[in-house]
Amino acid sequence: MEPTLYLHVGHPKTGSSYLQHNFYKNRDELHKQGICYPSVYPSGNNGYLLYEQDNIDILKPEYSNKSIFISCESLTRRIATNLDNINEKIFEIKRKNGYKKIEILLMIRDPNELLLSAYNQNIKRHQYHNEISYFIQNNSDILFKYILNFLKTTNSWNATSITVLNYSKIKNTIFKEALNWLTVEKKFFQENKFSVNRSLTQGELEIIKGQNKILNSAKIHPSKFPIISDALWSSLPEQVEPDKVQLSQKDKEDFFKKISPISNEINKFITEEHQYNLKKLKPMEDIKSNEFTFNKKQLSIIGKVIGEYIVKLDESEEKIKKFENTAYSKLMRLINRIYLKVKLI
Repeated sequence: MEPTLYLHVGHPKTGSSYLQHNFYKNRDELHKQGICYPSVYPSGNNGYLLYEQDNIDILKPEYSNKSIFISCESLTRRIATNLDNINEKIFEIKRKNGYKKIEILLMIRDPNELLLSAYNQNIKRHQYHNEISYFIQNNSDILFKYILNFLKTTNSWNATSITVLNYSKIKNTIFKEALNWLTVEKKFFQENKFSVNRSLTQGELEIIKGQNKILNSAKIHPSKFPIISDALWSSLPEQVEPDKVQLSQKDKEDFFKKISPISNEINKFITEEHQYNLKKLKPMEDIKSNEFTFNKKQLSIIGKVIGEYIVKLDESEEKIKKFENTAYSKLMRLINRIYLKVKLI
């Protein structure tokens, strides 16, 4: 195998965290088969190596005459926009380390699934609180635009091969498909199957949206409050089956109208087997009920997070009172000293 620069570029919500975890766990086997997967983080995401050129230089002796493998889900967007001159850095790494070619793996996802997953993620981790109708009108096509620009950009690169796989069609065999792309001997690899970052139920989303709206209006940074969504998906990764986000007929039609032209453009770069399935956009079901079900574990976790936060607030208040009392005492002692000195004079 001639030295190659392998790039797994995501995009987000296509199993990247699952793949990176397994790449990291199997990095010794990858190394034996001529591919170095350098990473100091157990998450396996090693995109930072592309952003900091010194890291590539320092690690050079470790993978001399070997291919290097980088996996980072934000690379789709970064390459599409050439953020921080990332494309020039990739070319420099290829030239400097003598890689003969670049192999790129891009995972896409059928628009129907991606819409619901992206909306869910924005509420969970990015303080989003608007309804899905607003999301469709203002945010739903952003990632698709990045994908199209990414494909147009990388298809102009020399000595570069791009493989596009549809996550919606291979989600149950995603690690095997990635190993096929790497052209390694699969029988020596151990796959650690686990659930990553499950979608929240409609009821859970409503709670987080309410929290996000209040905190956004108060301009409170996420680090200042507990992430209820993190507690829900990490404590109940598989026990709760997420239901479908409510979509009106107008939502469906608006999304189909917005996405179809750009999806058809993207499909021109993809083999027929892995093209977007636009036929799945229309059968999305309406959920007309505004009543949501929570099981005992969900309610217990939500209550626990709120309770722990109240305790922290109480402890903070006690610390403030203690500080105020201490500061007041020190101030009074200082005033007394000054008074005595003035009196003596």
